This record gives sequence, structure tokens and C-alpha cells, in this order.
Amino acid sequence: PVVENNFKSKSTAVLKAAVAAAGELKSRSSVPQLIDLCNRLEEGAKEAPNVGGNYGGGNLPGTGGGGVVDDMARERERVVKPVVIKVLGDLTKTNLGMAKEWENWWRTEGGKFMSGK
Repeated sequence: PVVENNFKSKSTAVLKAAVAAAGELKSRSSVPQLIDLCNRLEEGAKEAPNVGGNYGGGNLPGTGGGGVVDDMARERERVVKPVVIKVLGDLTKTNLGMAKEWENWWRTEGGKFMSGK
């Protein structure tokens, strides 16, 4: 569905709305994209800078980090990931929490899930 095009947005509000819409559509084809989004949210949050006065901690003096980093990644993960996990659980009737768990589930169960078996 077109809603999945918004899974790459940097806007927390857009991501949250897109994930909720995917849940409402109940489309099995959204599951791999939701798993990918969950993974990107977790990875982005790991790479985000710590907030709280860490000056000069990276390659650029006074920035607290090196290179270009997405400062809102942790906020996106905090707000959007619970919605992703809920929608994945609702769609798959499976209760998992981390992207790696969902990736492993998809590898072993994705084919059966997509076929409706």
C-alpha cells in the first residue's frame, strides 16, 4: 500500500500515522516493511548522540559527536517503535519486542504467514 512509502519519513508524527494506518489496513504485505522500520528505529537510536552536555566527544570540537547524526532518532524510536510492535503483533498474532526477534521470526515463519497457513 501507499502508506508504506511513509515508513522512511524522518517525521515522528508521519511515521506514527503511517504505522497506525498500516495496522488499520491489516495488510500482510506491510509486515516485512514494519520489521525493517523497527530495525531502522533501533539502529538510528543507537547512533543518535547522547543528550546532556557531552561537548567535544567526537571528531568535531564541541559537538559531542562526529559526523552527521540524526538528533531525533531516539525520540522516533521512543514514540514510534511501540506502535510498530503493537501493529506487528496484531497482524501476526505474535508477541515479540526487538527487531532481531522479528527478523528471525520472518526468516522462519514469513513464508507461512504470507501464504495464510
